[in-house]
Amino acid sequence: MSSTPAGERCILKRQLRIGESSYVDALRLRYEVFFKPHGLGPDAVEDGLDQHSRHLALLAEGKLVAYGRMTPEGMNRASFSQMVVSPAHQGTGLGGMLLSWMIGICEQAEIEITVLEARVGKKGFYEKHGFRSVGNIHPSRRTGILHVRMEKQIRGHRK
Repeated sequence: MSSTPAGERCILKRQLRIGESSYVDALRLRYEVFFKPHGLGPDAVEDGLDQHSRHLALLAEGKLVAYGRMTPEGMNRASFSQMVVSPAHQGTGLGGMLLSWMIGICEQAEIEITVLEARVGKKGFYEKHGFRSVGNIHPSRRTGILHVRMEKQIRGHRK
């Protein structure tokens, strides 16, 4: 757990445990932003990956404002998914702060490649953080929103 100043507020970086109240808040935020607008029920959030993933959150004044999930994929790969910033905090740099933190965790763990499925409208955000497209644009199986597979080669740990 660590904190970082972001403007005038203090942002707490924290790994969540399944079942705790901030994790439940993260599930709710994921649902509200990703699934509810497409007429899907709350069970759409469940994809079977949460039990095998790290759940990373940013909190401001004790409230969850951003969330990302990191899932191992083999020995030296990880995927990032369900990255979300609360609508009231979008455009404030929290998404970049969260993504940088997640990349840093991968560097420390000697992860070689991170992958993600980016909504096409967010592709530029991930490119600014060193990700590149590695696949064709395709609709999400659950929402139909167009996505593109992206990856980032993690640097700094090679011997």
